[in-house]
Amino acid sequence: MALPIVQKSGLPLVVTFHGGDATKDKHFEERRFIPTIFQRRQRDLMATAETIFCVSHFVRDRLVARGFPTEKLVTHYIGIDIPKDVALPPSGISDSVLFVGRLVEKKGVDILIAAMSVVAKAHPNLKLSVVGDGPARRDLERLAGQTGIQAHFHGWLPEKEVRAAMRRSLLLAVPSRTAASGDSEGLPTVIMEAMAYGLPVVATRHAGIPEIVSDHTTGLLVDEADAAALSAAILTLKCDPDLANRLRGEAYADVRARFDADRQSVLLERKLLDIIAATTRQ
Repeated sequence: MALPIVQKSGLPLVVTFHGGDATKDKHFEERRFIPTIFQRRQRDLMATAETIFCVSHFVRDRLVARGFPTEKLVTHYIGIDIPKDVALPPSGISDSVLFVGRLVEKKGVDILIAAMSVVAKAHPNLKLSVVGDGPARRDLERLAGQTGIQAHFHGWLPEKEVRAAMRRSLLLAVPSRTAASGDSEGLPTVIMEAMAYGLPVVATRHAGIPEIVSDHTTGLLVDEADAAALSAAILTLKCDPDLANRLRGEAYADVRARFDADRQSVLLERKLLDIIAATTRQ
């Protein structure tokens, strides 16, 4: 929408792609009769933009595959505010598996529910706590009821309450997968937040997630849509508190080193200043 203004003003244009905007097939499919604004202006956008920031290497690779100029694509990780110290509760004590996110297909909550039905056979007290809302909520609540697991759907909660939920949970489950539409994650911020608050993470090898989580070093990774593997990983962290402690310690150190908002903001500022300086010299 801003492209014509930019072209008239002569100001340098910087664009950021976050996830679904790069991965959803519908954005790039040809529409013969009434193409979208993005489809009409995509080529001009690629030609005009000085830099196109991507929140993960995964997003960058998707844009390369869609014909975007590789020389303009720059991966820049988004940072988060990281507490200076974290008072960590003992691992393995909690019986709450936490999910935080919008309730849509790509989040894979149906797979998590299937995994929890397996987990419950070994640990009946383990329950699923779902924070978030979305079009799939009713179907997911129905599915959870059918499987008989203990599940509480909270809807969206204030940030303070989400942090409190992280502190009292066993782990954060991030069962993301590629939706039928092609919709995928970019770089899920909730993973970084969990790492910063000392909450162990179990996630899938999906999109940019392996760029945040290193398997058996800063968390546990399983394949997409694999409920059996997901249940096994959850049980591993429940039954092995020493592993959970090691993972969350490594995760906290890693997120401070790579995803601190202050550091990432400084890096972004330098990149923007370089773009301005280069444009001024032209």
